[in-house]
Amino acid sequence: MLFRSKALTVATSEEAERLFAGLPVKARVGGGVTNAIALNETMVRGKTINLIQISILVVVITSLLLHSLAGGLLVLLPLATSGLVNLGLMGWTGIPLSMGTAAISAMAVGIGADYAVYFIFRVREEFQRCGDLRLATATALTTSGKAIAYVASAVAGGYLCLTFSGFKVHVLLGVLVALTMVTSSAATVAFLPSVILRVTPGFLKRKL
Repeated sequence: MLFRSKALTVATSEEAERLFAGLPVKARVGGGVTNAIALNETMVRGKTINLIQISILVVVITSLLLHSLAGGLLVLLPLATSGLVNLGLMGWTGIPLSMGTAAISAMAVGIGADYAVYFIFRVREEFQRCGDLRLATATALTTSGKAIAYVASAVAGGYLCLTFSGFKVHVLLGVLVALTMVTSSAATVAFLPSVILRVTPGFLKRKL
């Protein structure tokens, strides 16, 4: 609705400039619509910056936790994947990036950050026990991988209950957070092991 209002406001302003060109008259669109448009643009810009800040904080905190910058970047991979899928689906289905959806996206990124931490810690523990990175990754998939799937399913299922609400904001909250849970957990158990085995980061081999 706000996007249509913005397009109408811009078109009205352009038409007014054309009609009153050369005359000592200035016509501007005012009222609550312009205030709502400005507020929406400010919120979207702020939440976009907030997403970047959250990503940086995730990398910094997990790098300190794992004593490795590579570990922090590995944790960020599933979050980046889920974020891209989330925004891509919004664009594909025509869901606008508004105050509500921008806030939901920022919140959902923070919720899904722990799955990669679970998995990486488990891989490191198993590697210290067996000394084989491939076996350690496989064991982590059958242990922490199951836990990640259960937690993600529980959180996603809980938020999907909001889709039965009659309020659009609640429906979007349920769908987008559930989608983030599914994509971040799937990226953790499918994409992250491949990267670990391909890159073989050194911090996984250091003693705890």
